[in-house]
Amino acid sequence: MHIERNIYDNIIGTLLNISGKSKDGLNTRLDMMNIGIRQQLVPKVQENRTFLLYACYTFTKE
Repeated sequence: MHIERNIYDNIIGTLLNISGKSKDGLNTRLDMMNIGIRQQLVPKVQENRTFLLYACYTFTKE
């Protein structure tokens, strides 16, 4: 029961981009960049801020 709930929370948190529930953060993106996969998801650094682009599996309001 607990494992099913945790898996559900992780999947829904990632799909809906819920803050604190998503497993798709800066460290994950940097790890993927170091490995050399998903280059379209590399964090964008502009001036003093770092931007994470939405992944293809993330729902947005658009």
